[in-house]
Amino acid sequence: MRRKKHKHTRRAVKFYKIHHGFREPYKVVLDSSFVHALLQANLKEATDLIAGLLGGQVRLFTTRCAMHELKTLGKDYADTYKACKKIQLYKCGHDDKAEPTTDCLRSLVGEENAGHFFVGTQDKQLRTAISKVPAGASMFVSVNGLHLEQPSAKQEKVINQAAEDQQGLQASDLKAKVLKEVVAAKRRAKPDINTSIYRHNQAKGPNPMAFKKKKRKEGQRKPAEEAVVSEPKEKRARKRRKVSQNQDATKAD
Repeated sequence: MRRKKHKHTRRAVKFYKIHHGFREPYKVVLDSSFVHALLQANLKEATDLIAGLLGGQVRLFTTRCAMHELKTLGKDYADTYKACKKIQLYKCGHDDKAEPTTDCLRSLVGEENAGHFFVGTQDKQLRTAISKVPAGASMFVSVNGLHLEQPSAKQEKVINQAAEDQQGLQASDLKAKVLKEVVAAKRRAKPDINTSIYRHNQAKGPNPMAFKKKKRKEGQRKPAEEAVVSEPKEKRARKRRKVSQNQDATKAD
């Protein structure tokens, strides 16, 4: 039973470290009920106990709201108040007016637990509220010692959904990359002659100098010569100039 408990605790701490970035030294915020339960169970060395539970160095904190609440609880919690005074105070932002410890710790965790806090409390409703936060982590005290709350089904569902979305995105990216490579390979295998690269070398027509002229047979005339022979030109009639009578008389003298 003890081995099973440690196994579950290690698995939970690993979950918060991998998926939500929890790092040593772990920050643990304690309320008055948790410290009181430690004293009732004779678990006085809280730092060593919590460090052993989480498997690493820890820093313990409490808030002004928790200290203010202890003052109102009377003499029964005097030892608890003395023990909390030894714990470092964390600025919760409620200096002007103290809030109930439950509301104080709930606001400290917020919607995402950006501060990576482990919350130590005996308030079951507070632990339930923290378990609804994706990175919420809490612990409590029982007669068997300290216990770390296991990640809730909602927290695991958020992580699984994020992993599925990332896998789908990677698959679509891979598909697009493969398709792009296939298209590029086809273009390399069969280039397009209409592209500007091959348009300059495209043949415009047959080269007339590449054809040999037909040889004429002996005695065969050219078409122009045949036309001349078949249709001879008419001779022009020579006109003689008539000599006038005056010129003839001059020549006779």
